[in-house]
Amino acid sequence: MRDASGWYGKLTPDLTATEALPADLSPKEFFSAELGLFFLSEHYPDEPIGGLWPLMSGYVACRPGLEPELRRLRLLMGEVGRSKYFPLCLDKYMKAPENIRGFRRTDATDRRVTDRSTFDRRDLTHLDERWEEYQRALASPVPYASNPVGEPAQPGHAYTFVRADGRDEFVEIVDIPDIELPPPPAMMPVLETRTRKTDVINRSEMRATAQWIDAKLAGIPDVPAGDYQRIWDERITDCVFKDDSDELTCKPSKIRLNGVTHEVGLMNSGKSVKAFLVTVNRVHAGWHVTVIVESVMKALELVARLRHLDIDAVPLVGVSSREQHAATYWQSTLDTSESTFPTHQDPAAAFASAICLLDPHRRRVDPHSVPLTPNDFPCRGQLRPHTGESGGALDCPLLSVCPFQLAEQRTSKAQVWVTTPQGLLRSKAMPAEKNMRWLEAVQHHSDLIIVDEADRVQKVFDDSFVQSEVLVAGDDGWADTTLIRWLRGVSRLDRIPMEHEKVQRFARLGRELLEAVDELYILLVRPENERLRKILHRNPFTGYSLLRRLTWALFGLPYGEVVEIAREQPAEDFFRDQLEDLALNPLDEPIGELRGVTESVLGRYRTEDDLEILDDWLIRHAPDGSREAVEHDLDHLRLLFQAALWSSRITTLFLQMSNLFPAVDELLGEPGRGASIWRDKPPADYDPLVPEALMGNLMALQWTRKGTGRTGDLRLMWVRGVGRWLIHHLHDLLEPEGIEGPNVLLTSATSWMKNSSLYHIDIRPSSILLSPDEDKQALARSQMTYTPAMAHGAPVFVSGRTGTERDDALRTVTAHILRQRPGRPPLLERVRRTLDSDRQQVLFVTLSGDDAETAATHANLHTTFAACHVIPDDLEPGEYGLHKRQLPTFGARDEDVLVAAELAIQRGHNVLNRRAAAALGALFYLTRPHPPSSDLSFPVSLVNRDAMTRLLNPAHTADSVADTGAVLRHVERKLWHRLLGELVIFRWLRGEAHAAFVANAFVPMYQTIGRTIRGGTTTQVFLCDAAFAPRNAVRNNDIRDTVHTSLLVAIAQHLDKMLRPVAADADLDTRRDHVIDTTLYQLAHQLFTGIRWTDDRN
Repeated sequence: MRDASGWYGKLTPDLTATEALPADLSPKEFFSAELGLFFLSEHYPDEPIGGLWPLMSGYVACRPGLEPELRRLRLLMGEVGRSKYFPLCLDKYMKAPENIRGFRRTDATDRRVTDRSTFDRRDLTHLDERWEEYQRALASPVPYASNPVGEPAQPGHAYTFVRADGRDEFVEIVDIPDIELPPPPAMMPVLETRTRKTDVINRSEMRATAQWIDAKLAGIPDVPAGDYQRIWDERITDCVFKDDSDELTCKPSKIRLNGVTHEVGLMNSGKSVKAFLVTVNRVHAGWHVTVIVESVMKALELVARLRHLDIDAVPLVGVSSREQHAATYWQSTLDTSESTFPTHQDPAAAFASAICLLDPHRRRVDPHSVPLTPNDFPCRGQLRPHTGESGGALDCPLLSVCPFQLAEQRTSKAQVWVTTPQGLLRSKAMPAEKNMRWLEAVQHHSDLIIVDEADRVQKVFDDSFVQSEVLVAGDDGWADTTLIRWLRGVSRLDRIPMEHEKVQRFARLGRELLEAVDELYILLVRPENERLRKILHRNPFTGYSLLRRLTWALFGLPYGEVVEIAREQPAEDFFRDQLEDLALNPLDEPIGELRGVTESVLGRYRTEDDLEILDDWLIRHAPDGSREAVEHDLDHLRLLFQAALWSSRITTLFLQMSNLFPAVDELLGEPGRGASIWRDKPPADYDPLVPEALMGNLMALQWTRKGTGRTGDLRLMWVRGVGRWLIHHLHDLLEPEGIEGPNVLLTSATSWMKNSSLYHIDIRPSSILLSPDEDKQALARSQMTYTPAMAHGAPVFVSGRTGTERDDALRTVTAHILRQRPGRPPLLERVRRTLDSDRQQVLFVTLSGDDAETAATHANLHTTFAACHVIPDDLEPGEYGLHKRQLPTFGARDEDVLVAAELAIQRGHNVLNRRAAAALGALFYLTRPHPPSSDLSFPVSLVNRDAMTRLLNPAHTADSVADTGAVLRHVERKLWHRLLGELVIFRWLRGEAHAAFVANAFVPMYQTIGRTIRGGTTTQVFLCDAAFAPRNAVRNNDIRDTVHTSLLVAIAQHLDKMLRPVAADADLDTRRDHVIDTTLYQLAHQLFTGIRWTDDRN
């Protein structure tokens, strides 16, 4: 977190001494707004203020050499620099007395400030040193906020602390033992400048590293040999392009590390082994390495492997989730142990502790006192002298020896950090001199970042900056469950938390939010309001957009259509003057005649008759040519105004509760699952780094009606930035500030798939890993078969079904595979007759974990086959569950069938038999992969892909930056509204959206198929949901499936187009792209174009 509070410190006393600053304008807003104007006046003097956000976000290229200054400007302005906030601040700025303002407005001063507004400098009569201060600020590095170093309590004394729920009876007394303690660990410094290390690794060095690892592991009991030298020599075939050529060189003599390396590899090509060898090699070369893996369990596994090699590796795990991960680790360890208590060495175990050293030293007055949980640990700033002496709260003096703090004790000296995408993004770097997240800390300290499954990491980053919450959905919406549970929770605590002013305010906001939701639904469910339901159904809306729609209707304009500027401008002026402030500040009391108008809608004692005030206002403000139409349509316009006010209140109240949540979280007790949208929001550290979404960072509502009824679900969406930008800048995030970041190695099998909006990383691969010949030959011999399940002569569709209907369809498809039919053995039995004796187990693939449990339960209770289903590591396994961490053990288990959601099985887990070949001999897709039709990840991925394309290729303009930015934003907003206004249904998609959906579906399917190919084994893939090819599923149907009805046909055509030869005179990048595509997906093309359309429906 940067400290942007002090740069205007010299100016603040003189400003506040005037007592002339408007009450709603803080000094920070005043000076930040002027700083933005100052930058424009220095470098873009003719630009309106709308030219600032495209430059700061990077959609329009700045002039050469301005990048460092732009970065500092973003850091200093903070949220004021956001495209929507900047004009709002300038509106408040214009209310300040002219003599204290350094800028005057040069366009129409009687209108609200817009992106078209222009300012220039005026002669200063006050604060005349401000220009020098602004220049100094933009020329100086922006410092980090310091991490406060707490004073430790004294050993041998008694202290008190309050447990997390804050109740008086939960004050604990602890006697700290009087022992001699080592000094605290060294703090990690922040560098002022840094030059990136680069290097070339000879291939012989990598072989020597592999030999060293084999020798080292051979001497450690209970640790299996890695056989790394043989794998390096025989199985890893990496290829690079020859200089200025599209020809590949295999097993190059040198591996170059210089900036970003994007390495793609086919299935079983040894990506993980090579990354591990590079990690060890670089540690031996004196480099610091950070590795990003899928999960905390994977992080602990890698830490253990490295520590077996005497490499000082530590996991970076957030404090808030450490207890859960420790419990998961020990549960999985005990479940897989051959003895009651594990006897093998696991160096990672030390990092899976959730024990407080002070726990046994508490004075337990209550015999029922329970052990402390990590939320209760008095680690920092919690201990107060039991004697009642005054003074600040103290730190625990045992932190330097505490097992819960082991990672923090070793972090600053560790050679390797291992973390997850979430840990890198969210967790605070500790112990560090300055307040920053690990993503920034690695820029200062790591020489190499290795990103495993980089395409999945990209998706995590995207998802972190776009959030959604279902506010109303039957009895399961956030407003009707979590929020009410919070408010009732205060009552369960005897309302003691209400002594806190912030809890009082939070509760008041919550009650007002519930009222606003209810009032909006009152409008929606009235039988006569069908027109409003049609407007809101599936279309994202805000109070702002509804008031604009109202304005356009008042002026007789078609909303959403392009009209002449001369006709549109009066409506735009009216909206800015009369309604915009109402939409943006719905909790403020309006002034003038709008006060009575809003009171007629929102007033506590309002009646239906009061709405006549609103009616009169609407008619009075209708232009002469539109008044008759307004009077005719008055009921609808009144309804739009009411819906707009309540919608604005919903989003504003939710935002204010979000800002207040961190201060009241612990005071309210157990928050429930609905806290995720607030607890998981991206840290504010990234506000000045991550670019705004091209359509703007928006909070909007979306209402989806149920069938043709009068009610539906209400969802809130919050777009907060382009998350994938971070993966493109892991190597140079802080370069504009003089810090050259680490080298980066991105690895994945499917991070190069150009049409995919979810998985494609737009960095051309510089290295390709080939599968072993035996695996390529096995895939070439493998077979895919479409065999839809039938019931009563009709095909069974799982995809698209919900609730009981879906469960019934899943059971039917499961029975189709496992149940005997008259005169014929089960389909699975017939398939197993064709498999090797040690590859008799099979994989069933579903869309979700719930689907997997349904299928596994049916298999166990109603067939002769045994099945287990994959569950997350932090859940109880139940009767048939198998923890995800235990997947590699399935080959040694007795069950016939492994049932897993596609996302749980597709990557990183090899299920092998005793000869190290794939234990899974075949896989059956029980359902076509298709996200819920209301899922936001697909439209978000499309706009993020588009934004990233523009960020990688920013517009260069000799004309107005503001005009260029406005055009880009207009195009993107149209795309965004169109995407959110349509359900994501495969058969409805066209154009780029269709191509992206197909590519997105192909990637996890191909990854999942890879789980059944290893060690030269073939696979058989059976597609059992009729939705894969609905026309083919109907008997005697002569109408063939197309790319819009069948996902299988669409994937085949997609691969066919991708692999078409390019012209001989095509440019080098095009020819190289074709070589990459062909190398990666030629065999997949053969598999999908060779589908057997024969059936097994008899």
